[in-house]
Amino acid sequence: MSELLKVRRNSVYSFFSIFFRLFSNVILFWLIARFYGKEIFGQFTLAQTFASIFIVFADFGFDMLLATEVPKNKNNSAAIFNSFFPLKLFFTTLAFCGMIIIISFNNYSSDVKILIFIFTFYAIFTTIMNFLFGFLKGHEKLQYEAKVSFIINFGTLAILLFFVINKTNIVIISIIFASTRFLGLLLSTYYALKVQPFIRFKLNFSNYSKVLNQVLIFGSFLIFGNLYFQIDTILISYFKGEGAVGIYQAVFRIILLPLILPEVMINSILPVLSRNYISNNKEWSTLGQTLNKFLIVFGIPIFLATYFFAEEIIHLIYSGKDFAMSIPILRIFSFIILIRFYSETFGLMLTTSGKQKNRMHIVLVATIINVILNIVLIPEFGVIGAAYISLFTNIFVMVSFILQSHELFLKWRTNLLNANLIIGTLTIAVFFYFLSFSPYWYLSFMIVLGFLVFSYYKILDPLEREFFSIFNKIKFISN
Repeated sequence: MSELLKVRRNSVYSFFSIFFRLFSNVILFWLIARFYGKEIFGQFTLAQTFASIFIVFADFGFDMLLATEVPKNKNNSAAIFNSFFPLKLFFTTLAFCGMIIIISFNNYSSDVKILIFIFTFYAIFTTIMNFLFGFLKGHEKLQYEAKVSFIINFGTLAILLFFVINKTNIVIISIIFASTRFLGLLLSTYYALKVQPFIRFKLNFSNYSKVLNQVLIFGSFLIFGNLYFQIDTILISYFKGEGAVGIYQAVFRIILLPLILPEVMINSILPVLSRNYISNNKEWSTLGQTLNKFLIVFGIPIFLATYFFAEEIIHLIYSGKDFAMSIPILRIFSFIILIRFYSETFGLMLTTSGKQKNRMHIVLVATIINVILNIVLIPEFGVIGAAYISLFTNIFVMVSFILQSHELFLKWRTNLLNANLIIGTLTIAVFFYFLSFSPYWYLSFMIVLGFLVFSYYKILDPLEREFFSIFNKIKFISN
């Protein structure tokens, strides 16, 4: 389990990187919702959602591919980078053209079109930065990504705080939001060159045929993997308008925070698993089982707290009655949190075992199902219908991942059938149920903390507990 110590180190930096980004965005989006109302909030989040989708197209799996391939051959990392970069720019150009087409050929209001145009540049800066982050992850230099994330995200929040509170025009807010990503691009370029001075930012397509198949598989997975989770926002805007988008996105922004945890762990363990699948298959399986157990332990209390205290969470974060419809949506999404916490490990094992194509097929089918059901049900059932469709789609993906990894599922079933886990889950569920009828719901935090302490001593084994033992020894500024 020595590799677990490397994962632990990576986890700290990955947590900081993702936390800085999501915390900053959640606070910013919360302030916009409170100070500007659901209509303008809906416009801003719609433009940002379009940008996020086109970032997925522009990323096209390059960051994950770099994080997977570089650890296998670090001595050849410059050649790997140089072979991928021209294709990266090609897909970035396609994404840029796609967003311009969206602006030119839709019936959105002029305000929304202006915001989408501004977020086009946000998308360009972000996708190239993600490419460089993938290269740094491949070298397991996640501390550099954390530094860049801290500077640009807290810098953005500090600058925009004044403007948002004073209700500056949302266009100005968007310009500042996009501009800070250019700074992040410059910083990430500096760190990538520091790690590997021989990388080149040149357009040389001579080797594209050697890597195109890999790129298409990873890219298709990334596109459809994000579409089935985000396309509903676009369809809601088409059928129900910007106000409905604001209600739906109010919940979406909340659940992004707990989803930090699986993203952190996956970013941390991806290069380690890729290495071990070839060199030490037993270690590969053991690390996957450990990750799965960690995510179950963290996912259960988050799911229960979100379900039982959905009303209190919405009222705490958003003022007024504009977001009352977000409460039942949050309860539905609480199940999605649990499903994604449990299923992500099985998807990751497919990726690191060379079965990314299978994973891509699953999310492709999920996207098709999601789009068809949303087109049929959103006009009739609105945002509630979209939430149930999202839940159904995530269940489909989870079951499909498990079927593709059935041997691992059978081997890891003890993670779910652990008697202490079942007792702990039932106990906090009972406590949460009674607390939901009292004004002291905030005491649920202490119950969650108690569950995690209980899990540490009664569910994790000694080697797994070692993962949490010396975080304080990791220096944020280490090289």
